[in-house]
Amino acid sequence: ISFYAARLLSREGKEYGDAARELFDRAIRTAQNSRDRDVAIWYLLDQSLAERTSLCLDDIERYGPQWSDGSYYADILERLTMSIIRDRSWSSLERLSLILPDATDRDSRARVDYLSARLAPIPAEEKTLALRRAWEGDHDSLYYRVLAADALGLPLGEEQLPVAGRGVPREDANAASRAASVLAVLESMVRYGLYDRVYPFARERAADIGLYATSMEVHRLADALSGAGFYSEALRLSVLAFRSSSGSISNEDLAYIYPRPHQGFVATAAERFGIPEYLLYALLRSESFFNEKVVSHAGAMGLAQLMEPTARDIARKLKVETWDLLDPATNITFGAYYLSELIYRLDGRVMS
Repeated sequence: ISFYAARLLSREGKEYGDAARELFDRAIRTAQNSRDRDVAIWYLLDQSLAERTSLCLDDIERYGPQWSDGSYYADILERLTMSIIRDRSWSSLERLSLILPDATDRDSRARVDYLSARLAPIPAEEKTLALRRAWEGDHDSLYYRVLAADALGLPLGEEQLPVAGRGVPREDANAASRAASVLAVLESMVRYGLYDRVYPFARERAADIGLYATSMEVHRLADALSGAGFYSEALRLSVLAFRSSSGSISNEDLAYIYPRPHQGFVATAAERFGIPEYLLYALLRSESFFNEKVVSHAGAMGLAQLMEPTARDIARKLKVETWDLLDPATNITFGAYYLSELIYRLDGRVMS
């Protein structure tokens, strides 16, 4: 009753915030199991984050020790971190790094470790320790692992790239046989042109694919998807296999996780607007996962996820009369122009 009453009050406006917080607190204290407690804490943190960053930090410090499933709070921590960075409140970032509970999910911990090391006002030795945790820690975030290695000045080769936190094959005599059956189905889907069904089927059987399929088998499937123009599905399959697999990652694996589709369009647009190809690829991968037909709930379209008003303004500046944002060449060209314009506005500061 306390939990649902709190949710109803929280929807009525900020003037009911204190009353809702009291009810959420009562729900947390009287929860009969860890799941109900996590749910109540999540909603309390969601409300406090909507009010102000400092309040959310206070609540994490107070209720964090009661977290059971740390992954449940990953979205809260991501939004909180973005809010802190947007406000350039580096002392808040330092505080967050200090109060994260032991149950925090590993990827969120890696993100906060790296960002606090780069941005928070902490002593040099603590920065190094935080970067080391992001580099060597037991997490799946290849992004922050590589950034931490770069900040530490470590060379990045196959033998230097740890992949802690990935799956460990189960002791199951039938597992390899099941994996072979799954791979046979996936190969049949590719053979008969059922490309859009490959990733959903693989996702349902991620453990078998990741732990028992070889890189060569996964790469072969990814090549077939890419060859048919299903670049996003090929990338998703490669990432799925990587996250579920055991062992080290090779440079060849990295090439499938960070592919370069539409290379001609990207090279032309990058050169035309004076930006590095890798930066344009990073934008496309981050915004759409190379799904050229994707349209967000907000209406952003295509590879670079451009809004119609933005596209109209770009078209006017480039003197383009007719255009289609779902056309890869057009979207990449417009996206490259807009990215170069933003970098120019920020005096060349890519990370601002």
